[in-house]
Amino acid sequence: MKLDYDLIRSLLLMVEEDTDGYINLSVEYFCDKLRTRNHIQIRYHLKYLLDSHFIEGTYTRDAIMDITPLGRNYLDHIRNDTIWNKTKKKLQPLGTVPLTVISQVAASCISSKLGL
Repeated sequence: MKLDYDLIRSLLLMVEEDTDGYINLSVEYFCDKLRTRNHIQIRYHLKYLLDSHFIEGTYTRDAIMDITPLGRNYLDHIRNDTIWNKTKKKLQPLGTVPLTVISQVAASCISSKLGL
């Protein structure tokens, strides 16, 4: 399955907003909030975020607990809607790229917006 960067962003925003490091959020929780996405897409992307150390939890127990510092750093680069849309537009000709590249392009957009 190809990565859906909008879904990754949505999931990270939800984890940041809805967790406190102690409660567990299930895949069903995310499915209820993201009704336009199917269960398989959400499950795959949550597993990817777990495997990439962007979120904490246990895939086998279906429990997402928190966003990691790595995940928060990535999210901080793409949080702003304007920056996110500019980033996606710049990356569109390339198709699929690593999340590190997305973060770097977003950082460039932020720097440009700040006049740096």
